[in-house]
Amino acid sequence: MKVICGNIDKEDRYSHLPPFEQLDLFDLWCHSEDTYTNSAYILNYLNLCIMRYDTHISKTNCINYDDLEVYYQQKDGEKIDLKSQNNRLINTNIMSECINWIYDEYKKIKEITK
Repeated sequence: MKVICGNIDKEDRYSHLPPFEQLDLFDLWCHSEDTYTNSAYILNYLNLCIMRYDTHISKTNCINYDDLEVYYQQKDGEKIDLKSQNNRLINTNIMSECINWIYDEYKKIKEITK
């Protein structure tokens, strides 16, 4: 299974939905085709699916880390592998940078206006 996020030119069928609906839809589609999304929820959910597979705690909604490809595609088309090399996780930090920046800017304004 392949998951590609970032600057994608395919339809993202998840990001416009509320979080739990994204996960339900992902569970329906994830084993049948490649997934294109900018949803941080989906990327984080992959870690749960990997843990389910590794621990055998559930027979549904599981994904084998070894069968998974997850990339962040940059504007120039270069793809960054998001599979962690040190453990069986998807590194979602790249999807959090913008959120962190927004929060930092919010805190700055709040401090200035005290």
